[in-house]
Amino acid sequence: MPRHTVLAWCLLACAGTSAHATTVYRCVDSANHVSFRQQGCPEEMIGKPQKISNVSTDHSNPRRRAPSSKPRASQGEARELVVVGTHHDKCGSQLTSRDRRRAIIEKRIVPGMTQEDVQSALGTPDRVATTNGRTQWRYESERGRSRTVTLDNEGCVTTKR
Repeated sequence: MPRHTVLAWCLLACAGTSAHATTVYRCVDSANHVSFRQQGCPEEMIGKPQKISNVSTDHSNPRRRAPSSKPRASQGEARELVVVGTHHDKCGSQLTSRDRRRAIIEKRIVPGMTQEDVQSALGTPDRVATTNGRTQWRYESERGRSRTVTLDNEGCVTTKR
């Protein structure tokens, strides 16, 4: 037989076996540890055969999935929207986290920042004055300049001077 014919028969034999289902035994011991075996379970384990079929690599004939046990929401039915990973602060989330971080790094004070953000940017204030529920923090610089930050009763920056 020519070499090409032998090679073709070998390839056909290998391809034919990969498409078949196989049986695997699910074995559970007395401690409820699960193992899977091809030759069956030992006597001290409880075994149950399971049919396993190989996944086809042929994309032209996709397998159908088993029907889901959960009912799908109909098109007209409204579902509750859940947002994950957002930052809610007591100042109404006027700033995005990126803008907040950039302002702190650049030592800028922006309306909507919390008092913790101001302290992260500028440190503790040199003077604190409270009037009618509003707090004014005053920062003195080394060059004789001063900076005033006004916080409302919630601890949010309202204005800066």
